Amino acid sequence: MSLRKSYKTNPAAETEGVWVDMLFSEAFNGPVSFKLARMSPQNKQYATALERAWRPHEAAQKAGSLSPELGNKVFREVFCNTIVKDWRNVSKADMTGDDADATEQLPFNAENALKLLTDLPDLMSALVEKAGGLAAYTEARQGEALGN
Repeated sequence: MSLRKSYKTNPAAETEGVWVDMLFSEAFNGPVSFKLARMSPQNKQYATALERAWRPHEAAQKAGSLSPELGNKVFREVFCNTIVKDWRNVSKADMTGDDADATEQLPFNAENALKLLTDLPDLMSALVEKAGGLAAYTEARQGEALGN
C-alpha cells in the first residue's frame, strides 16, 4: 500500500465522524457504537473549540497552576461537543447504574455524553484513543467501508 493510501484522510469523515464499534450489547442485540469525528488539527471545528475553551485558562496553564481536574473538565466538554457526534445501543443503565434501565436506550445529546464520559473515564480514554487515531479516517478505509 502506498503512503498516500495509508495517510491521506477523508476530510468529510474527519469532521462528520465515522462509526466505531466498542462492544456487543446483549440488551439491544447489536454493537454499542459511537460516531466520532477525528480529534486533530485538520478538524477545524474541534481545533477552534479547543482553542476557545482553553483561552480563559492560558495564564493558569502557563503558570502551572491549572488543576488536572479543570483541565480534564475543559477537554471533556470540548470532546463531547465536537468529537462525539452520535451513538447507538447505549443503555440508560450505563448512565444511571440501575439494571432496570438496561433495555432502555439512552438518547444521544451532548449533555448525556458529558455525564456518561464523566462517570466512565475509561470509556472516555478509549474514545479519545479511537478519535485521535488515523486508521478509521483514511481514504483507503473509507473506500473499504463503502465496499469500493
